[in-house]
Formats: sequence, C-alpha cells, structure tokens
Amino acid sequence: MDNTKLEKVESDVEQRVWSIDAFAKRHRLDDEEKLRLTCLLGVVATESELLRNARRNPRWRH
Repeated sequence: MDNTKLEKVESDVEQRVWSIDAFAKRHRLDDEEKLRLTCLLGVVATESELLRNARRNPRWRH
C-alpha cells in the first residue's frame, strides 16, 4: 500500500471525535466499560483512542 494513502486513512480516523456515551451505544459496551473509558479518556475522545482502549466481551460468552 502506498504510504501517502496509509497516512491519509490514519489521519481521517484520528480526527473523528466521539462522546463516550455515543460510542458505547454504537459498540454495545456495558456500563462498566463506559465508566472505565470515561475515567481513562474523559467525556469525549477520538475514534482511534476509543478503538484502541475499548474492551468488549464476545457475544457468545455470558
């Protein structure tokens, strides 16, 4: 892959800002994980930060 394309893709993802609440709803995170992300990152964070730090239990494990 061309390095310039890779840099553009990474910069586009890093610039999207989400509220923790909206991200948690979209990615079906439980309240405990939502609280952990809020303590770690604050009320809002970039999409790349959230994707790197979010933990989601597999749906098939209860």
